[in-house]
Amino acid sequence: TQELYDLIENKEISETDKRAALSTLITENVNIDALARILLAREHRKNATASQIEQYDNLSKKYVLDLFVSRIGELGKRRLKIVDAMTSRRGDIIVRTHLKKKDGGIVDVDWRVRERNGALRVINFSANGVSLVVTKRAEFSSIAANDGFDALLQVMSDSIQPGDANSQ
Repeated sequence: TQELYDLIENKEISETDKRAALSTLITENVNIDALARILLAREHRKNATASQIEQYDNLSKKYVLDLFVSRIGELGKRRLKIVDAMTSRRGDIIVRTHLKKKDGGIVDVDWRVRERNGALRVINFSANGVSLVVTKRAEFSSIAANDGFDALLQVMSDSIQPGDANSQ
C-alpha cells in the first residue's frame, strides 16, 4: 500500500502519468481477467452471439481496470489501515481495512485476495459491506436483460476513460 500512497500523493507527476502508473500497479495486483469473467452472468454469456462475447471480453478488461483506477483514486489521499486478515470458506484471504473519511468517520473496506499460480491478487473489494462484484454484476444483468446485450456493451464502452480504450 505504501507504493500506492506514494504514487497518489506525488505532486511532481501529471494526472495522466499518475493514472498510467496506477493502471500498471493495479494490473500487477488485481486479477482483472477473473473479475471481467465474473461480472457477466452465465445466462447472458450463453445468450450472446460469438461477436458480442468477443466485444465483451475486449471491453470488460478495460472496464474493470478503469473502474479500479477510479475507485482507488477516490480512496486516494486517505489512509487505509489494515485491521485484520482472515481466510474465507473458499480459501480466499479477506484483508479488512479501515479508511478514515474526511469527516473523521470510518469506512470498512474489505479486499478479497486469491492465490493463483503463486501470486496473490485482488479479486473483489467491498465498502461497508457493499461488494463491487455483486453491485456491478447486478447492474450488468439488469442492462442486458432490459435493454439487450448491445446496450451493455455500449454502457461499458461509454464509461471507459478516454485513452483507456486503446490501452493494454
